[in-house]
Order: sequence, then structure tokens, then C-alpha cells
Amino acid sequence: MATIKDIAKAAGVSQGMVSNVLNGKGNVSSRKIHLVQETARRLGYAMNQRAQVLRKGSSKTLAVVVPDLYNRQYVDFYVSFLNYAQEQGYQVNLFLTGDSPQAETQAIRQIHSGITAGAAVFTSLTSGEDAYASAGLEGVLYVERDPGVPGRTLGFDMEKIGGEMAALTRRAGYKSVVVVTENPAFSSQRAFLSAFQQGMEGSGAALSVYHTDGVRCINDAFSILGAAPAPEAVFVANYAFATTVNNVRKHFCPKQEMKVFGLSPVFTMPGGEFEKYELNYRLLGKTAAKELIG
Repeated sequence: MATIKDIAKAAGVSQGMVSNVLNGKGNVSSRKIHLVQETARRLGYAMNQRAQVLRKGSSKTLAVVVPDLYNRQYVDFYVSFLNYAQEQGYQVNLFLTGDSPQAETQAIRQIHSGITAGAAVFTSLTSGEDAYASAGLEGVLYVERDPGVPGRTLGFDMEKIGGEMAALTRRAGYKSVVVVTENPAFSSQRAFLSAFQQGMEGSGAALSVYHTDGVRCINDAFSILGAAPAPEAVFVANYAFATTVNNVRKHFCPKQEMKVFGLSPVFTMPGGEFEKYELNYRLLGKTAAKELIG
């Protein structure tokens, strides 16, 4: 059976760091957390943990499943979730999927092997099948994206946000507008886009829609800026994508008059790179942890 010493040697880190990661303590980078967790699973440590949990009769482990840690909103969510969970004596395992259903399916197997008390999930699964329930996992909280299966959900009112952005567009009198969303199969993106389109009905504005991801967003940004006629405003339902569109405009088309509006996590200090509609992902993370633990 693998020990902490074995994991430390295989991962090339100290035993203290392994202990901190496995117990959800200390200030450890997400890269080191992922390295230690993957090494532990590869060496079969999760099965040791399973036996330990069965002996104790309870689990003090939670899971967070997010697409990545490049998007600031996911960092805010995870850090806030982690801080609250640790205060309550829980450890948290982090899983990054890159919005890949295959990667999320693998994460489900790993979560199950560790006897997890609950999981907060930004799911990429849109097939309508409850993969978490099929794997025997209970206590799953779907965040932002409702996959349309029985279970608890938590998120922002994206329909209201889309409607408010459409109202802003009409007040400003924009006549050429672009909306950029993630995968429209995600309920949050679908609700945002539908409300925006409904809010623009009868405005006379030309409305173009782009669905993008982390691979295509730079090319899509160039396509948006190269469109004829050039859009007067771009509304983006993802902070990282809004940053990309604005950076491409600033560096390659600095003379082009175009306003960029984007959903964004809350920043302590205001920034002027684009117009932000701020959403409190820190509060969302804490609320998710309280929901699962409570």
C-alpha cells in the first residue's frame, strides 16, 4: 500500500507538501495540488483513503470540478470554496476538465474512488444523462450550468443579465452588435443569449452571434473585428473571452471604435480594459461549500 513517503518520492516533492495536499491544508499552488493528487491516485492511495473513510463511517472530503484556472471567475470560486471548507474541517480535491466531457468522465471515476461527501461541478456534460448518479455519487451541486438532470443547482440569473445588457444596447442606440457566448448547450449561456435576443427584437440593430471556446476565441476575435460593417459593440458572456476580444482590438485595431462589454468576476480595484458586468464568484464559491456541508 502506498504511503505519503512513496507519493512524495514519485511526485518529486516533500512529504510535508503531500500531507498538506491530502489533508487540504497549507498554501499550495494548483499545479502542485494536481501533481500530488494524480500521483496519489496512480499509486492507489485513493483506495487507502476509501478504506479509512469506511472505518470512520464518514467523509470529510469535497470535490470541485471546473473547466480551468485560467478564467479568473473559476479561481475566485475555488479559493472561496476551499477557504470555507477548510474552516469546517474538510479537504477539497480539485479537478480541471477543460470543458471536455471525456475529462469530466474521468474525474467522476476519481471522485468516486475517494469516497467524496459532495461535489460542486461546472459540468460540460450535456447529454441529458446523469453521469454522477450513474457512478453512485450523491451530494452533487451543479453550478451555473444545469445539465437537465435531477439535482441541486446554484448560479446567477443569466436571463436577467442578458435582458439588462440588451436594454443597455438599446439605450446606447447601437446599430451593429455582436454577442459572444460559450457552448450554447450550457444552460447559463443559452439563457443569456435567448434573453439578449428577445430584448433586441424590434430595435432595428444588426445582431451577430458567435459561439466560441478557449481554442477558437482568438480567431473568432479577429473575425469579429474584421466584419463589415464593423460592430459598434461586443457583448461577451465570459471574462476570459472578453479580455481576448479587447486585447485583439487594442493591439491590432487600435483606431477601431468598438465598445466591449463582458461578464466578469468582482475586482477589488477597478480596471478600464473593458466595461464589466460583475458577478460575485467568491460569494458563489462560499455558498456552494455551505450548501454541500450543510
